[in-house]
Formats: sequence, structure tokens, C-alpha cells
Amino acid sequence: MARQKTKRVPITQTTAVRPAAAVRTTATTQAPAIARREGQKRSQTLINAFHALLKRQAQLRAAAPDDAEAHAAVAEQIAALGGLDAYQHASLKGGAERFGRGRVGKWAAPHLRGTHGDGDERDSDADSVVAAHPYRLLDVGALSHTTYASLPWIGVTGIDLNPQCPEVVRQDFFERPIPTRDAERFHAVSLSLVVNFVPDVRRRGLMLWRVRRFLLDDGLLYVVLPLPCLMNSRYTTPDSWVALMDRLGFAVVQQYHSKRLAFYLFRMQPRPRFAPMPVWTTPVLRDQPGHNNFKIACPVTKDASKEASAR
Repeated sequence: MARQKTKRVPITQTTAVRPAAAVRTTATTQAPAIARREGQKRSQTLINAFHALLKRQAQLRAAAPDDAEAHAAVAEQIAALGGLDAYQHASLKGGAERFGRGRVGKWAAPHLRGTHGDGDERDSDADSVVAAHPYRLLDVGALSHTTYASLPWIGVTGIDLNPQCPEVVRQDFFERPIPTRDAERFHAVSLSLVVNFVPDVRRRGLMLWRVRRFLLDDGLLYVVLPLPCLMNSRYTTPDSWVALMDRLGFAVVQQYHSKRLAFYLFRMQPRPRFAPMPVWTTPVLRDQPGHNNFKIACPVTKDASKEASAR
């Protein structure tokens, strides 16, 4: 029986075999990145769970304020997730800091420089410029003091309900004393991923309304929202959001939408534009499956009108 000839493969065509050490080195290098991504996913899942529970809590306050059992059940679920401490920690590790807060300072820098003198002068001698021309910024909901660390000419006052670092003051913005003189007011106020966290739709409006009392004339307001709040809401669109802010007396200066977030810079106007109604309603603007219910309602009274006009 004749022997079958086998085709010889040239050595140059053989499949290279990676040394075991190289495989181990690659796996070791990739392990921290994989662990970091997994940690970010867990943090985002925790954040989403908190948001769902807070939404449920707000719904109960409005629809069933006397249902003690239902309120206790939601409070128990929030406590089981670790409470506000766990939410803040998750925001630092995987959510807000990764997708928004750290980016706010970078996005804000050129706008702040453009409204407060020459940036080159500040960079050359930041300390003396801060002392001579302090630029004051109130960072509401400041999870970290490092958001504006690259802008040393800005004097940042950070407040939060549950601060995660000693540089941030424990304070509720709604309880912060109203300034009585310009030296106590700010050139800019930042609300980065804060308004959407307020569970009550009227208090969201009141928060934006109250900002006027803390700004100097012609001051700036930064607002960062999750993009679905504007692009996937039944009650809020980018146009209705800008129109609402115009009624509150804030004119849009700059805006930017990333894949996840909506960045807006507003300048405070001398007087708000009030609607001829006691409460600004939030009509349904679009209604399709999968749309969310994010909205902002702004109660307006004669007293509030006089108060805002005074600023």
C-alpha cells in the first residue's frame, strides 16, 4: 500500500504560540480595568435603585401622605441599600463624578474666564489675583472639592446634604441663609446633577427660583441634568426647559449635550418674566412608551414676584 504524502507547512506559516508568561502578564494588566468597570456598573445600578425609590417616595407624599405603612416600606428599602451615605459614595465612584461632576469644571472654565477678566493673568499669578479679584462660586451638591481644582482663581463654597470630604459644608440649600449684601453673594452657582435629585417637582422649581437671591447682578448659573430629563420626558423638552428658565429670569448663554448629560449655562436677567397664572403647569408635551415623568413646576405668587424683582 502506497504511503500518502502529507503537505509540509513552511515554518514561517506556523501559528505562533504566546508564552504562558505573556498571557499571565496581559491578564494581570487587564484585571484592574475590568474590576474598575465592574465597580462602576455596580455603583450605577445602586444609583438607579436610589432614584427609583426616591421617585416612589415623592409619589407617596403626593398621592398617599397618610399611608404610613407604604412610607415605612420605602424608607426600609432605602435604608437596606445603605441610605444617603451609600448613594453619595456610589456617585463619587461610578456615577456623577464619572459622567458629569468632574467634567463641569473643565466645561465651565472658558466661560468663567470670559466673564471675569483675562485668564492668562490668573494663570501667571493665581494667588494674588484671587486675593485682588475673588471669583466666588457656590457649588450646590458638591460631592468633592476637586471639581474646580484646576481653576485656582475661583473661590469655591461647596455645600451638600451629606458631604463626603471635610472641605464641603453640610448644608441644605433650601435652608442656607439669604445674603443681605453683595459681599455674601456669588458670581456663579453650580447645580450639577442636583435638580433631578430633588424628589418634589415644585421644590425643583423653587430651587431654581431661589438661586436668584444668591447671585450677583449678571451672575451665572450652571445646570447639569441627565439627558433623558430633556430628551425622553413627557413633560420637558430642551425648548420648554429653556423657556421655563427664561420665565425665571435666566437667559441661556451656552449649552452642550453629551451622550448622557445636558450642560447649560444661564445668565441672570434683571427681572423674571412671570406667567399670568398662579402656578406654572406642566402639560404633556409628548407621550410614547418608555418616556419618563421628569418635570419642574414653579409656583409663583405676588410676594415671590416682588421678592425676585428686588434682585
